[in-house]
Amino acid sequence: MLRRISFPTWSVPVVLLGVTLAAYGIFAAQQGYHWDDWGIIWMATLPSPQGLIDYFAAARPLWGYVYVATTSLIGVNPFAWQVFALATRWLAALALWWCLRLIWPRHAGFSFWVTMFALVYPGFSQHSIAIAYSNYSLMLVTFYASLGLSLQVLRTQGSKVGWFVAALSLSAFQLFSTEYFFGLELL
Repeated sequence: MLRRISFPTWSVPVVLLGVTLAAYGIFAAQQGYHWDDWGIIWMATLPSPQGLIDYFAAARPLWGYVYVATTSLIGVNPFAWQVFALATRWLAALALWWCLRLIWPRHAGFSFWVTMFALVYPGFSQHSIAIAYSNYSLMLVTFYASLGLSLQVLRTQGSKVGWFVAALSLSAFQLFSTEYFFGLELL
């Protein structure tokens, strides 16, 4: 007979961090820039951030501002970008786990394993493209946080305005930054 694996709820973020580091962080110190990262980091070194804003303006009006913010914060160090990519990937997993726990409060194990699968999805092999995909993961965090806050609106007794405004703001921010999760948002 199979035994169930269980551990306390407080340890889930630690386990998710460990899995994130094991799956994506082993070679983080050895990575440099890849693919689109070169162009973005070059634009980030120009005297004005307007280049990044203009580059994304036609299709993704807020996306350039996300890049300006993250490149201003992190700079041009490739290892710092790898660490940021690991952090945003981990935060996306935490936000997903939080949403799933709100949807299925009595199915903690299922929520955990779905989150684990999403974290180490075998089709995602481009984590080393840290600048592009850390910002992608950052938008995934805002998407899941928007959903989680929307679920809080349904669960909250009393005034729901604050939860609703926060959920709507995060949703609008991620939708106007990237179109990646538009289909999920409609669903």
